[in-house]
Amino acid sequence: KISVNNFTDFTKLFDINEGRLGVAVTFLAILELLKDTMIDVVQNEEFAPLHIKVSSSVHDEGQNNIEDIT
Repeated sequence: KISVNNFTDFTKLFDINEGRLGVAVTFLAILELLKDTMIDVVQNEEFAPLHIKVSSSVHDEGQNNIEDIT
């Protein structure tokens, strides 16, 4: 679940039980959400973990959560 108020660790969005195909589909969905500026991805420094949250522009339009991105 990607939240409006809190950042979600990038790795928490993947379920190892879905296998390679599930990981690939989830990754592509994240890229699509990023391209459409529905999510913000931040990284504090090089090689640091990525963190994701719902974009403030999406939140301003009245959406509170993006769930089940795959």
